[in-house]
Amino acid sequence: MRTNVLLIANTNLLELNGLRNAATNSFINTATVLATLQDAKGIDVVGQTWPFTLDYLPGTDGCYQAFLDADLTLDKTKTYTLTVVVQGDALDAKWTQQIKAKQRN
Repeated sequence: MRTNVLLIANTNLLELNGLRNAATNSFINTATVLATLQDAKGIDVVGQTWPFTLDYLPGTDGCYQAFLDADLTLDKTKTYTLTVVVQGDALDAKWTQQIKAKQRN
């Protein structure tokens, strides 16, 4: 994932680039990619329906993206957990990433 910081009160782009099957090294362009953003207590962040789908970008090699709503209730003093689940092409994967929120200057 290319997202390390979420900008408060901004539309944020969430991208997954170059999704591959580790066994065959081939790009996966037909997966279902879902994401959820939660606070430190495991509660879904208010302002978007979770999980939401990242769409495949036609003509790319395993690239998926979606926009996070500007209405997300984010606090610059907190860290959030982004969970991504991938299903498809005989592949199931799940990972988490810590993300900070900050105010755009």
